[in-house]
Amino acid sequence: METATRTQVAIIGGGPAGLLLSHILHRNGIDSIVLERQSRTHVLARIRAGVLEAGTVTLLHEVGLGARMEREGHPHDGSAIAWEGRPRLFIDAKKLTGKAMMAYGQTAITEVTRLADRSSTKRTTSVCTSSHRVDRM
Repeated sequence: METATRTQVAIIGGGPAGLLLSHILHRNGIDSIVLERQSRTHVLARIRAGVLEAGTVTLLHEVGLGARMEREGHPHDGSAIAWEGRPRLFIDAKKLTGKAMMAYGQTAITEVTRLADRSSTKRTTSVCTSSHRVDRM
């Protein structure tokens, strides 16, 4: 039996970006549904990149999701590129842009966003298209 769901915004993908967008929309009174083909277990277990640029760090603070990042993240001034037989090249992003980066796994953003949404009255929904099963995120 199919159930219709009405919402203002449909977001494709339940990774860090999709869940963060859903969280921001909710904070602004806009209903959304997140459509994800994988199970909640798969989404929370998949490894994502671990460096956030300054704009993302600022955004996470602005939407109330920066506390865990401040506890667990590691600020970095730049990145090093190394290859065999050559000297390491450090790109000093802070010197060039005036802004530091943060080493903090995007998987943690997924977890923090999911927990924040769980504690609110909103329920983010993950639709698993492969099995036509609906899981609550």
